Amino acid sequence: MSIHRTITALKEAGQDFEFYPTTSEIITALIQDIKFMSGSINAAKYTRKTGLESILDIGAGNGKVLTAIKSAGENESGENYEKRLKDITKFYAIEKSPILCGRMDDSIFVIGTDFHEQSLISKTASITFSNPPYSEFERWAVKIIRESASAVVYLVIPQRWEGSMEIAEALKFRGVKTHKVGEYDFLESEDRAARAKVHLLRIDFTDTKDTAFESAFKAEFADFISGFESETKNESRKARQDSGDEMVKGENLPAYLVAHYNARMERIRNNYKAASELDPELLATFGIFPHKVMEGLLEKLTGLRTHYWSDLFSRITAITGQLTTGSREKLLATLNANKNVDFTVSNIYAVIVWALKNANRFIGSQLVDVYENMVDTANVKMYASNKRAFVDGWRYMRDEVKNSHYALEYRIVTHRVGGIAREYHDYKYRSQGITDRAGDFLSDLLTVAQTLGFTPTETVMESGEWKSGAAKDFGFADPVTGNRQVLVSVRAFQNGNLHLKFNSKFMLALNVEHGRLKGWLKTPAEAAEELKDPAAAPLFNSAFKLPVSNPQNLLA
Repeated sequence: MSIHRTITALKEAGQDFEFYPTTSEIITALIQDIKFMSGSINAAKYTRKTGLESILDIGAGNGKVLTAIKSAGENESGENYEKRLKDITKFYAIEKSPILCGRMDDSIFVIGTDFHEQSLISKTASITFSNPPYSEFERWAVKIIRESASAVVYLVIPQRWEGSMEIAEALKFRGVKTHKVGEYDFLESEDRAARAKVHLLRIDFTDTKDTAFESAFKAEFADFISGFESETKNESRKARQDSGDEMVKGENLPAYLVAHYNARMERIRNNYKAASELDPELLATFGIFPHKVMEGLLEKLTGLRTHYWSDLFSRITAITGQLTTGSREKLLATLNANKNVDFTVSNIYAVIVWALKNANRFIGSQLVDVYENMVDTANVKMYASNKRAFVDGWRYMRDEVKNSHYALEYRIVTHRVGGIAREYHDYKYRSQGITDRAGDFLSDLLTVAQTLGFTPTETVMESGEWKSGAAKDFGFADPVTGNRQVLVSVRAFQNGNLHLKFNSKFMLALNVEHGRLKGWLKTPAEAAEELKDPAAAPLFNSAFKLPVSNPQNLLA
């Protein structure tokens, strides 16, 4: 979609929060300055805290800046030490507009929505960039300067920032100075022109003594720290407030969890605040010093946030239920790696949208993986147009042999996915008596069937105990009659093999979607011709897609 159509859509949806994309001229200057700062002269101090590996764009819009930096890094060539953009592999964004979030590249992870709800202290990206809304540039700049945990911050703000006492105080609070990279205007913007003259500022935090968290901690507990340093008693004692551990019922799951989380956060803060008012001399006797309290508080807050994100992830079965074992692990690993996102209702929905987009990406790749686990010379048939021989051992020579344009038969014998467990170990599928590989493969097969519209009527865990050579049928509910039909009949053997007999319509759908995803089948008509079955045409592009537009429905 063009930038002009995007702006129109934003206005119609009431989401035009002063969206003026950063100009290419400013982005070019930003990229050159990052290269300069990461060059041989500056690299040591530039990467001292976090390493040059990530960038956060606050008010990221459609991700234009992050996408440009990603592209520039991918196009770097040679071993020039000053060219370090390729080291940036993690791209984070804070953006309020759902429309703009939907326009971002899939490589960008939205870690926050409403800027004013975010705590930047725990967002440890190597670089932070922001082109804030001009009507609020001072408020944004002050918050970013005071709270940023990045080594370097870049701001695109009006020239009049130089007269701002609030910004000057924020810079003084962190003990940093600004460097003007350049002066620019938006009159000739390729996206959206405006009468705005701006500076691109670089603020280097690498020489500061304290992190943002340390600065905030010292400001919050100044009396506490002063008491330890002077070894005098703090005479003011306030009663401890206990917010309790009762969960606060909200209108839906996100509100419910966030209310409980906020209550726990407030309780922790009050406990640490109460500790700050105890006698410093007494606390020192027990080895309790400000830096230890600070470290403990940060660890406690991070741990609490991690706990609640984990709790949420365990509940999004509407997403994870559409994923195979491997896809689910990949998605949850990425989600778990980004638990520094503040636990707010708006952020929950932003993360769910990201999960939905990535889950849909996995749905195709996992079908290919499960399908190709079953491929063997004896299990395949050639497309009508394919006259080439199928080569044995192809799975072990993928770089040398490129078998293509084939389909699976309805009867399959697998040699690589396990079978009856030889010993009674504590398997995941212990009560079933089959190996983990066999159990996971069958579970993944049922998941793929569900994404193709064949909803299983039972799980592998519900299949009961397996006996060598004895058949077990897995069913699906007919979408028209609702009656149960056999999806696949499976026999497991002690030699590690599985014998499978598939429902013919399901196997046809599987063959069609695999061919489409591999690029072998371009149209419904081609699917019918190559697979020699007119019923293949309506199955083309039939894989289920999770609805990205309504994440609320998943967490009601």
